[in-house]
Amino acid sequence: MIRDPNLAASPGPRGWDPGSRNVHYPFPTVHRPRLDDTRALLSRAPYWPYPVAFAAVIVLGHFLGGWVDMEGDVDPGSMDHTAREWVVRNRGAWPVMTRLARAVTLLGNPEAATTAIIVIAATFFVLRQLGIGNIRKGEALFWLVVAGGGRLLSIGLKLWFRRHRPPFAHRLVHETTFSFPSGHGLFAGAFFVLIAMVILRESTGIPRWSRPILIAFGLLIAVAVGASRIWLGVHYVSDVLAGFLLGLIWAGVAVVIRFGWVRWFRSPPRLTARVGPD
Repeated sequence: MIRDPNLAASPGPRGWDPGSRNVHYPFPTVHRPRLDDTRALLSRAPYWPYPVAFAAVIVLGHFLGGWVDMEGDVDPGSMDHTAREWVVRNRGAWPVMTRLARAVTLLGNPEAATTAIIVIAATFFVLRQLGIGNIRKGEALFWLVVAGGGRLLSIGLKLWFRRHRPPFAHRLVHETTFSFPSGHGLFAGAFFVLIAMVILRESTGIPRWSRPILIAFGLLIAVAVGASRIWLGVHYVSDVLAGFLLGLIWAGVAVVIRFGWVRWFRSPPRLTARVGPD
């Protein structure tokens, strides 16, 4: 029943009497997506940018390899030759550095690196399931993809360039794979980016003043892992620099895709509307 004809004829919510079946609300009802659904939609980047970025890093690796002399021994006077001769000449006077290099290089060995990535990914998965900490969805998978991609990148470029390692007489550890790029350097660069990401975005309980210190310490460890390969005589300087740079770029681009895609490339979802009462 209509209580006031003038009121019923006027547009707007006041013209609708909830007690009457003859009067319908004249405007469409807007159904807004739930806030949780919107956040979930906006928090995920598509998958296709990752293989595109991986292919771009492979191309970059080929460009870097084109600047390095891959045939035979290094040229006298080059950076690789100068660094190798200096290490061989001064290594005997610093046995402490040799022992430290032997210990640090273990952090980048495939066995230790693979174990560390699996343990970290499993820890993130469990914490996410238990709701502990500020762990984002897909964090465990992201670590596995970035670390696994770095490993494939190292193996693929080694098989492509087939650069021989420094002479056996200068090596202090046994290696059977090719030299360019350094797998230890690539892993160290990628792992450093992942750790920095966790410190800056995931660990809300870490005081802000201590975060730069932790990041600097992580960078020091990453550089030490790469430098240990030169000190032990199993890599040239160009191998380590190229590997470290490729690791930084690959993991850095993956992090940008994961957290920057929503901000730069994804527009908010449109609201849908339909006519009729809820």
